[in-house]
Amino acid sequence: MNKINELSTGDFAALCQITKKTLFHYDKIDLLKPIRVDENGYRVYALDQCDKVSTIKLFQKIGMSLQDIQDFFQMNDMSRKTDFLLQQKATALAKINELTAISKGIDFMVTRFAHFREIGVDHFFEETLLQPEPYFLTKKSASAHQSVSAMNYGYQYGVIIDREELQKPLPDFSCIFQRTSLENCNFLKPAGQYRCVYKLLRNDQMLRIVPEIVEAIGLPETAGPLFHEDFCSDIAGFDNQFVVKFSIRIASDPNEAAFEK
Repeated sequence: MNKINELSTGDFAALCQITKKTLFHYDKIDLLKPIRVDENGYRVYALDQCDKVSTIKLFQKIGMSLQDIQDFFQMNDMSRKTDFLLQQKATALAKINELTAISKGIDFMVTRFAHFREIGVDHFFEETLLQPEPYFLTKKSASAHQSVSAMNYGYQYGVIIDREELQKPLPDFSCIFQRTSLENCNFLKPAGQYRCVYKLLRNDQMLRIVPEIVEAIGLPETAGPLFHEDFCSDIAGFDNQFVVKFSIRIASDPNEAAFEK
């Protein structure tokens, strides 16, 4: 190279952290061409073309095609370019929000799985809910069978078994709950102290085990419905069995417990 700002294809590719094959493709589609080809047929690039490569890579990361990127570079109207960049910024922010939600979902699953591993199955424990949890309740379908899964209800979901059902030999649930935002909820799980247990169950045990849970928990000392929550079944990966968390609020005083009887 006879000028300080001129680079061979290999050096330019290394500087931009892309391959020579990529540069050849950019040249072929007229997206980024060398500043000249020397007498031996070698492509020569300028140092300041690194900025264009950086822009191309940035646009690719937000999902733009090479054709869309080419169209942007060929725009002559500055207003159109400004509008286009603002649109791409909005796209990037949407992706950031999506990734943030995914990260929170993973953190949520990690925390739940770690707690399940620490406590294990069949061990009763108490936990404190410091703030009411917002849920969206869906009344049980009139059909004989209703599938309840994370595919439809998100990471935190389950069913609620009303107080009067807990007295029956084979109780049934009244509605499905799913964790949601405060503005979208139609039910608040009350703050307070909860008595809980994890169970490893087959499908046919999901409701048949409830009387056993109720007796062990001590229903007279509690208030409100029983929450029957799929906890981390997909992550735990037990064959034909599901991790279910049962929880019910401990009555704050004897009068509340007496009222719930």
